[in-house]
Amino acid sequence: DVWVPPSNGIQRNSADGSWAVLVPNGRGGKHRMHFAAVVIAHNGKCADRLTSNTPAQKINALLRTNFAANLPRNPGPGTGRFTLNQVY
Repeated sequence: DVWVPPSNGIQRNSADGSWAVLVPNGRGGKHRMHFAAVVIAHNGKCADRLTSNTPAQKINALLRTNFAANLPRNPGPGTGRFTLNQVY
């Protein structure tokens, strides 16, 4: 369980299919660790940004988000975005 920066925090290694994840090293810096799989337990803009530059475009399509106070009036099938809003 680690926070990953949304800008190039995850990169796919095409040579062996592993995922390089930028993680804190405990000394204020960051280093890349390699994993066979990555699980994103988050939604919204950060998850969209994390996966936008990876070959996992079908996963990225599921994470596209719209921030709005109201739901879209007539969303078409397969519009590919879910709406997040806040309640005060």
